[in-house]
Amino acid sequence: MNPPSGFSLGSMGRDQTSDTGFSSTIDNITTKFDGKIVRLPGFVVPLNYGGVGVTSLLLVPYVGACMHVPPPPPNQLVLVTTNSPYEVGGMFDPVWATGIFGSGNTSTELADVGYFISKGTLAPY
Repeated sequence: MNPPSGFSLGSMGRDQTSDTGFSSTIDNITTKFDGKIVRLPGFVVPLNYGGVGVTSLLLVPYVGACMHVPPPPPNQLVLVTTNSPYEVGGMFDPVWATGIFGSGNTSTELADVGYFISKGTLAPY
């Protein structure tokens, strides 16, 4: 899968002056896709469970993100909220998240987040 137009795999918000190599501020956040329905791949970091599955989660770019310090920068994290619970098969199973995309600075107990998907649905990758 190619990155969206206007992005490159090398422009992920690196802060060259940081000890960790990542910026803790909102860098390289785009509003270009706000309000559009998008489909993004990633890994699930559950935030809230409803019934038998997760209803709020972080979509992260690699296995183990947000489990170790520091988390990825905000421009690599997406807060996803779903209408119906999704039964997570495992932390190592990738998913597709589809829904209405938006940008904005949001904080969770695990990380600062630069993007969100609302009314999302999840499916195995």
